[in-house]
Amino acid sequence: MKPYQTITRVIPSSLLLSLSLSLSLPPANANANEFVYQNLKGQTVTISHWPAFIITSQSQEDLKDALRCATQVSSLSQKPHWLIDFAWPHSTAVKRRIAKTRIESAFMKTHSAILENSPSNDSLIILIDNQNNVLWNSRTYPSGDDWKKALDIIDASRAE
Repeated sequence: MKPYQTITRVIPSSLLLSLSLSLSLPPANANANEFVYQNLKGQTVTISHWPAFIITSQSQEDLKDALRCATQVSSLSQKPHWLIDFAWPHSTAVKRRIAKTRIESAFMKTHSAILENSPSNDSLIILIDNQNNVLWNSRTYPSGDDWKKALDIIDASRAE
């Protein structure tokens, strides 16, 4: 082989298609009322208890507020499901590596993920229903009144 010659491998397009579909679609047994994601510990998690909070960290600068929101939500008596989405402007591999070093608690890692399609837009925290409709949101760390509104929505939705 000549020193400047490269060896390439061809991956069949059918394999690429099936791989991309498996990474972007929920499992075949997932119900329409379930939200499936992989947490930072590599576990597949299914949310089927609604409504649920998604706390979004856009950068390392707002991570402290995201963790404060997570602590507040995890202490609620309603025990809603919640997760922290690392939506930083990096590749998934870089985000995963940074997030794993910044999040030391195993508990927080089980509640953290890198979502491909997050419904949270530019909010720090949202409350969503099983159809990904945003029921409540806050762009900053919520005040006492804001938390009360979110709790009222949770209570009302569970009473239905």
